[in-house]
Amino acid sequence: MPRALFGEVTRAGFLDGRTATALFVLGVARIAAIAVAWFGAYNRWRWGYFAGVAVMVIDLAYQAIVGVSGLGGWLTTALIGLASLGALVLLVGASMDDFAIVKVRFAVQADPRLKSADAYFRKGVRYKDVGMWALAVANFREAVGRAPQQVEYLRWLGYGYMRIARPERALTVLQEAKRLAPDRPELDELISLVQDMLAEEKRRTQEHLIEPLWVDPVVDRDV
Repeated sequence: MPRALFGEVTRAGFLDGRTATALFVLGVARIAAIAVAWFGAYNRWRWGYFAGVAVMVIDLAYQAIVGVSGLGGWLTTALIGLASLGALVLLVGASMDDFAIVKVRFAVQADPRLKSADAYFRKGVRYKDVGMWALAVANFREAVGRAPQQVEYLRWLGYGYMRIARPERALTVLQEAKRLAPDRPELDELISLVQDMLAEEKRRTQEHLIEPLWVDPVVDRDV
């Protein structure tokens, strides 16, 4: 039993004083490293979590070496190894929620530092050029609010609403632009595209809402 618990160190003359001291220091250092790593993991520090996992994996390898070399008893090594492996699994499992991806919609607003309609429009164009349509729409909207008669502002605001899947708003804006500039053929093209989007959206909605109506010929028969 002593050998199963403590390995070959129980045999007389197996270790000299210097080796025993070195093993004792390594044991204390091992406990300290695990404690620090687990403290970091408990506080959900990014480096602490990965340090905790790394330390536990290294410690499992260390225990395997100790068990094979006879520096530790096979029973003690097996029990501690199973406990460490279970703790590692619990650590990873308990932390999965911290690594979950949550989709969040952010509210956007125009740049409050700008003053003029043209400045807001140019800012919207810059956002549009890099594909950031939500921010582009926010700035186009501010530009239209300051210069509601500018057809170009209305055109880009309507197109922006199309890009962020707001066809109802896009149609309203583009119709206003068409009222102000009836000779602009590109506005007709955009309005036609928006109307197609609305028709497709209506069709999909009806497909989801309409379900087959099953009629029992006996129950619903006229009597």
